Amino acid sequence: MFNNLLAKMGVGGAKVDLVLESNQWSIGETIRGYVNIQGGSAEQFINKIDVEFKMKYTTGEFEYMKSLNRIPVIFNTAIGVREHKQIPFETIVPLNVPISKNNVSYYFHTHLDISGAVDAYDNDYVQVIPNADMDSVFHALHQIGFHEKQSFGKYDGNKQEFEFYPPHHFANVEELEIVLETTPTGVQLYLELDMKGYYRETELRQSIFIPTQVLRNYDELKSLLESKINETISHYSMQQNHHQPTQHQTHYQPGSHHGHPQYGHHEHHGHGHHEHYEHHERHESHGHNNSNMMMGVVGGFAAGVIADEIFEEIFDDGDEGNDDNED
Repeated sequence: MFNNLLAKMGVGGAKVDLVLESNQWSIGETIRGYVNIQGGSAEQFINKIDVEFKMKYTTGEFEYMKSLNRIPVIFNTAIGVREHKQIPFETIVPLNVPISKNNVSYYFHTHLDISGAVDAYDNDYVQVIPNADMDSVFHALHQIGFHEKQSFGKYDGNKQEFEFYPPHHFANVEELEIVLETTPTGVQLYLELDMKGYYRETELRQSIFIPTQVLRNYDELKSLLESKINETISHYSMQQNHHQPTQHQTHYQPGSHHGHPQYGHHEHHGHGHHEHYEHHERHESHGHNNSNMMMGVVGGFAAGVIADEIFEEIFDDGDEGNDDNED
């Protein structure tokens, strides 16, 4: 009787503990582990146990939370005195969430709902790291000579940008910024080159879809990225020399991709099957008739106004703090 009273107050009551196989998981990977339930000094009735996968991030002075998934574990069961139960647990890291960085963290919140008693909780922090496809892109850029800036991987609530210092042979480039969208068949890469100038800021932008077979071929990937960056810069130089901007769409086969960068719970929308170049001086953009591209590499969306709006959404500052503010 006395033990029952104490258990209702949370003293000597049932406990819950989520045990994962690792505390580090990559984008798209299946997280596995067990939920351990340990009975207390009295029999108790469990209404439910669920595990919530949560992301916490900061922008400026504010802190926000996003619930990525809630996984039910067990419903309506009794746990006896000192009884131990172990229940398998698994969930998947979503494809397009930011990786763990200084302003982004992840944890699992396990909730044991006990009938007529104080509930029990357990928090387990994990790291979300790049998957193999993302690592391939980063590694190729490093080999070309780009180096991560201190702000590398900063997340603003809508997108995560990866910023690089350029190598010496890209003398006119101030900075390279990329946004990655991972898909089951490859990576959609959005890149922006900030060019050095005397009187105005110039941004050169391009989108490229890189299929898995290219991502798995290191030499081909490195060659592709270097050539695309060089082509983007050359296109801008030709425009500056001739003052005759052009706009053109080029389609590539084989391969296709429908994509738009998504984060959190946004929905997926499709666009055309080709590459896009953009020269952006504040509000101006122009297409480009590019040279031949490697087999299997196709672009992400249509040129023109639609593409310009998408690039603005990706790279320019957007609304922050769309989720619950927990500051």
